[in-house]
Amino acid sequence: METSADTFSTANNPCKLLIFNQDSNLGRMLKEYLEHDNYESNICHNIDQAYKLCRITDYTACIIDLQTTNNDGFKLAIGLKTLNSEISIIFIGKYSTKEEIVEAYHSGADDFVRKPFSLDELKARLYAILRRTQDLKVKKIRYYKFGQFLFDTQKQILSIGKKQTKLTTKEFEMLLFFCQNANRLIDRNHILKIIWKNDSYFNARSMDVYITKIRRLLADDPTISIVNIHGKGYKLITQPEG
Repeated sequence: METSADTFSTANNPCKLLIFNQDSNLGRMLKEYLEHDNYESNICHNIDQAYKLCRITDYTACIIDLQTTNNDGFKLAIGLKTLNSEISIIFIGKYSTKEEIVEAYHSGADDFVRKPFSLDELKARLYAILRRTQDLKVKKIRYYKFGQFLFDTQKQILSIGKKQTKLTTKEFEMLLFFCQNANRLIDRNHILKIIWKNDSYFNARSMDVYITKIRRLLADDPTISIVNIHGKGYKLITQPEG
């Protein structure tokens, strides 16, 4: 997507994640799993290393593996919020008490995931948080320009050359969602939960219909496409992959 400093924004840049984990195996597993969805991530094993990384990298979120043997995770969360008040924080913990969970939220947590957990659950929680926090920013974005298209999010109009299409509410929501996540793989269930609010069978069929509609709208520019990654989800391609 092309951008303009005043009126355009891009969703091409992947979210940058910091993983604070004193168990290197879990850290590597989280990193590999999340990078399949184009999240960029770094792993750190102590507070000093985390602070050093945060001073040179603008992280979108931090996943903190809470260790029962110390309270480094709570200290780190408070410190990260001091360095960057907009960073989102997710704690993960095993056999956590109510007191620990309360302290996590007091330390700046946006969510708390109990162990054991599925990686899909963690990814869904992370996605929900980023969707919510990114909404605060995308409200200011009126135009998305990709390929030959200009998408006016205020008027809900998609233009290419002299052709203008007024989008229905659902078409608008779908295209906006794809633009906000351009060139990133989006899980099918995430789309359903964000746009349709649940992932029932009937909503899934409705989503397939609207995917087809959006593809038809984008057919006027062969360089733009929505691809189906079998068994995973969809991706709006706005730039050459390679």
